[in-house]
Amino acid sequence: MNIIRANIRQFGMIIALIVVAILFQILTDGTFFNPRNITNLVLQNSYILILAIGMMFVILTGKIDLSVGTLLAFTSALSGVFMIQWGLSMWVAIPMILALGALFGAWNGY
Repeated sequence: MNIIRANIRQFGMIIALIVVAILFQILTDGTFFNPRNITNLVLQNSYILILAIGMMFVILTGKIDLSVGTLLAFTSALSGVFMIQWGLSMWVAIPMILALGALFGAWNGY
């Protein structure tokens, strides 16, 4: 118990996460930790997980890049414009979005 008290600042977010998870488990009558719900949460947030893994490598190397969220929102909006308003097929729009994302990301990095 002394370890937790001595490192409460480091364990604060973990403790808060556990409290919130238990609260949702109680409020949803036990369906929060249902395997189907966990699978749905992972599938619905998979693009965020992919971004988080990439950002983890950036942060671990001692660098910080705050432009990832902005670039994600911009390229997502562009992909919607390309496919919905301009009527481009998915196979044309995705390479264009990837190229524009790489270009704007390189510009932000510069």
